[in-house]
Amino acid sequence: MDLDGIANRQKKEGRGQADPHDGGTAAADTTHGSMDGSTDQTDRATGDPFKRDACHGITGGYGFALVCLLVAFLVRWSLDVYLNDALPYTTFILACIIIAVYCGVPASLIAVALGGLCSNLFFVNPRYELSLTGLLDRAGMAIYLTISLAAIGLIQTWRWAWRKTEMLTRDLNHQMTTKSSTNE
Repeated sequence: MDLDGIANRQKKEGRGQADPHDGGTAAADTTHGSMDGSTDQTDRATGDPFKRDACHGITGGYGFALVCLLVAFLVRWSLDVYLNDALPYTTFILACIIIAVYCGVPASLIAVALGGLCSNLFFVNPRYELSLTGLLDRAGMAIYLTISLAAIGLIQTWRWAWRKTEMLTRDLNHQMTTKSSTNE
C-alpha cells in the first residue's frame, strides 16, 4: 500500500495527521498524545528527540521561554565587560533555538521578539533606548531575525518529519502484523 493509501485509511479510522504548522501542541494520533497536548506513556517510549515535557505545564512553554531569555540576558550581561557592543544578539539566538526545540512555534516567536527588544535596549548603542541608528545596528537586527526565524522553521520542519515518520512506521508495523496474523 502506498503512502496515500495509508493516509486515507487513517482518515477512515479517525486518526488524522498532525498539522505541521501547529508547533506540535496537539497530536492527532491517539496513541501519540491527546488533543490537549498531554503525552501518554507510549509517547515517552518512542524516543522522540523533541520532547517538550519542560513545556507541558500550566504556562504551556511560555514560562520556560522566559527563563531561557532571562538566562540569555544574564549571560550576555556578564560578558558585556568583554564584548561591549559586539555580538549583542548571540545569546538570544541560542535561547530562541532552545525554546523552538522544547516549546514550539508560538513561544519561540515571542522569544524572538522579546530577545530582539531586550538586546536592542540593553546591548546596542545608544543603550537604554529602542533605536537602530546605524547601518550596522539594522544589519545586526536583520541577521538576528533571519537566523532565529530560519532556525524555528527548520526545527519545526524536522519535528513534523519525525512525527510523520513515526506515524508511517507504526502503520507499516500494524500492516505487517495484520498480514502475518491473517496468513497464519
